[in-house]
Amino acid sequence: MRLTAFVAILAVASLAHADENADCSASYQKAQRERMEGQFRAARAELLACAKPSCPKFISSDCTGWLAEVEQQLPTIVLAAFDDSGKDLVGAELRVDGEIVPNDGVPHAFDPGTHTIELRAGSRRAEQSVTLRTGEKARRVELRLAPLPAAPEIVRRPVPASAFAFGGLALAFIATSGAMWGIGTSDASAYNTRCVAGPCSSAEHDSVWRELVVGDVALGLAITSAVIATVLVLTRKTIRQPALAIRF
Repeated sequence: MRLTAFVAILAVASLAHADENADCSASYQKAQRERMEGQFRAARAELLACAKPSCPKFISSDCTGWLAEVEQQLPTIVLAAFDDSGKDLVGAELRVDGEIVPNDGVPHAFDPGTHTIELRAGSRRAEQSVTLRTGEKARRVELRLAPLPAAPEIVRRPVPASAFAFGGLALAFIATSGAMWGIGTSDASAYNTRCVAGPCSSAEHDSVWRELVVGDVALGLAITSAVIATVLVLTRKTIRQPALAIRF
């Protein structure tokens, strides 16, 4: 009974050993193919499996030697993530060819060739392509978020009420000037006609003169008011408001 059990245990151990040898052999062969194809990361994983002391001695020895060569050939990169002001982005997500890589400042190994590196911070993204060369170690790759676009704003230059007031005064003074000049010119003509026919009084002369002077003064005030209104319009302030702050 004991002999049978012992034989069974030996058989199971032999089968397990045979399976392990088969796995070692498979990793041995696969690692060689991947090394030749430049797939050093995959080759390293296989070499770690076949370099174990439990594998046949010649397989373990070869895999150990090849593992050292692959480690030397395998490029590594150190990723650094910054915001648009140059500050470190803590907790940002970094991906290399879609594979998440810890943002820990430690070198990470990738096969030679071109890789796409992506930085994700909330809804913001930054992307960069790099080409790694065989044996290149601790290459620093920095990714920086682009500045946020400026918030849309509405720029207005409203005409001040004072400009409308002086514009209204200019119109009123022009109307007054025109009216006084019309009255003064008519009275002056009548005055001149009377003076030709007979004597003219100084009171009539002064009245006509005052009407014409008032017309001149009104015209001067109209010009001054118009100039002030124009200056107020040209020098009016610019008001900038975020578009979302405008309510209609």
